Amino acid sequence: MKQIPHSHGTVYTTTRPLGILGTVAAVIGLIIAAVFGAVFFVALMGLLLVVGLIVAARVWWTTRELRAELRRSGATIDEALRQRAGAPPFGSQSQGTSGTGNQSGQTIEGEYREVDR
Repeated sequence: MKQIPHSHGTVYTTTRPLGILGTVAAVIGLIIAAVFGAVFFVALMGLLLVVGLIVAARVWWTTRELRAELRRSGATIDEALRQRAGAPPFGSQSQGTSGTGNQSGQTIEGEYREVDR
């Protein structure tokens, strides 16, 4: 190791080049790091693939009844979802007894509490 004095009092040290053995060790280390990186990448992609397949299967399984109902009725998805929720079809007049509704004829649902005064 060679020490080179500097005008500010700092001493820098230099080393000789790695040599053939150091170069071989560096190349082997890089190859090992690349292999571990590739294995980690493939494992991560495999995990993401499995999670994606599970989510896709779950969505497919939970919507199967809705899809069958749509095929039978020929309705659109919006109409089928409204029907399942018990809401009147879009644009139809509500059949409420009070006669109050908004201008589009849709019923607005909500919760209320009676307050004693």
